[in-house]
Amino acid sequence: MAKRAAAKAGRGKAAVKRKPAKRSARKSVAAPKSRHYRLYGCHRCGSMLAEAALEEIGAPYDLVELEYNGPEHRSEQYRKLNPIARVPVLMLPDGTVVTESAAILLALAHRHPKAGLLPPAGSPEMATMLRWLMFLSNNVYEAVGRDDYPERYVTSESARPEVRERAVADLKRFWMMVEQNLKPAPFALGKRFSALDLYIANLSEWIVRDWIHANCPRIKRLVARVAKRPRVKPVWRRHFIEKAPQQ
Repeated sequence: MAKRAAAKAGRGKAAVKRKPAKRSARKSVAAPKSRHYRLYGCHRCGSMLAEAALEEIGAPYDLVELEYNGPEHRSEQYRKLNPIARVPVLMLPDGTVVTESAAILLALAHRHPKAGLLPPAGSPEMATMLRWLMFLSNNVYEAVGRDDYPERYVTSESARPEVRERAVADLKRFWMMVEQNLKPAPFALGKRFSALDLYIANLSEWIVRDWIHANCPRIKRLVARVAKRPRVKPVWRRHFIEKAPQQ
């Protein structure tokens, strides 16, 4: 599970009217059965984008908040949900478990097409969205993991600073590729808000946030628009502005 250092909009088409999502917070991994979605996450982690997607959709969900340095996500019970013992994990109302933040985002968007988080199937916009979603997941997310957990990559403690230094350099390089090639204007797919914007916004708050703000003006503007969306704003504030809740 990766915790990221955090620092202190509307669609191009008519928005679909949706009821606000009903969220209830729970502490235990062993949450009771529910007809709601169940999202396992922690403060300032990758679960933020899943939470924001659920709010955009307007689907009821139970939020199981795990302590970042706590034992819950390393327990045998949690490993039955996700053998790699990381967050986020989303349990669908029928009990199906989805892991990996990009997969969770796509699963939710496909299950709730009226929310408009995906472009039309088979369209050039869909191809572009999938390309950059996978780019971010495979490269940016991985580099963040190297900076957070260098011990996973090298056994020598003396080599860990070099691993982190290289990770930060890679992050800057990857974000500049997004800035120069995707060219968000104002959103990643142009005028249309999509799931990709949530992913970009969440990942941009980790590790090299200040560098992005100084060097990637398109991404900076995109993130500001995402953070101000009425349904995203309270989630954003809780994860990236307010202090972590006491456990």
